[in-house]
Amino acid sequence: CTIMKNMKKVGILTFHFSNHNYGAVLQAFASYVILKKYGYSPTIINLLPVKDNTIKSFFKSFLTGSIKFELFRKRYLKQTKKIFTLENLRKLNEYFDIFYVGSDQIWRPSMAKSLLEHYFLDFVDEEKIKISYAVSFGINEWNEDEKLTNSIKYLISRFDKVLVREIQGVEICSNKFNIKAECVLDPTLLLSKDDYVELFNLKDRNKKSKFIGIYLLSDKELKGDISKKINSQLCAPHINMYGNIINLFGFNIFHFNHVRTWLNHILNSELIITDSFHCMVFSIIFKRNFIIINNKYRGNNRILNLLEPLNLMSRFCEKPETFDLTKYLTPIDFDSISIKLSKEITNSITLLLRGLNQTI
Repeated sequence: CTIMKNMKKVGILTFHFSNHNYGAVLQAFASYVILKKYGYSPTIINLLPVKDNTIKSFFKSFLTGSIKFELFRKRYLKQTKKIFTLENLRKLNEYFDIFYVGSDQIWRPSMAKSLLEHYFLDFVDEEKIKISYAVSFGINEWNEDEKLTNSIKYLISRFDKVLVREIQGVEICSNKFNIKAECVLDPTLLLSKDDYVELFNLKDRNKKSKFIGIYLLSDKELKGDISKKINSQLCAPHINMYGNIINLFGFNIFHFNHVRTWLNHILNSELIITDSFHCMVFSIIFKRNFIIINNKYRGNNRILNLLEPLNLMSRFCEKPETFDLTKYLTPIDFDSISIKLSKEITNSITLLLRGLNQTI
């Protein structure tokens, strides 16, 4: 009882609220679990961009299956009440000892939009511990106007520890904000395969699977060229890990899979074909062969920053319009990958705990 009373309360601020992005909810989950593992009492700060509580919105989320993401959050994550205002954010200082931002592209201006300065903790009191973990700017260079740049420069200077996910983030912090930042792994990589299998009761078939798992952010319904190439080049069945089209009342509606189903598909696929960073991450965690499709519109820094140090650049298909899938079928040496990852995991956890004012 004494230990529980002394547990420091941590408010996690991140992009947790998506109703279609598996990586977004799982990175929030991973941060939550890691903090609990090291003796903290975490809560997701339920900051939302817009109010959308209409009956039409609820009905749509039920039909499309996107309600499964909200059910996932309610089951696995402790959250504050919904927050939409700066005033209510400031009230959190009365409750939390530490404020943790990350991971994902929460420092990307085009994604955070009007909430950007909140993700730099503009509402947090001076004396509170402030740490970022594996945050991403999602860009190579910071090109915002002088007013916003000066505001961010002040806010980030208040952080006790700045940990980013990509080397480009280190450079932006140094060149634009005169702040020392260090690179760490995405929080999803801090948990093991066994952690996910146990936490979500995943079913590992323990035998070579006979299907290819496909998760393409740029082609949710698999109507594009990549799917056609798979059909023509690989004589193997494939599944759409996103979900499937169902017919309701004469209408074809895309219905999302549950987060657990998405993870199970990765775990049991013979090969993963994706343009998603987090799908790639879980392919590595579950030791499944994968091919990364270049998606230039979403940015590849986060993908390349992980592939390069692990010597996995051979899995990156830069020109999908002309590629031959059969050239990417050589099995990955996951034993050597595990050795390299183990060192990075230890380093990332050490830096995180230092930021939280704790030694490993």
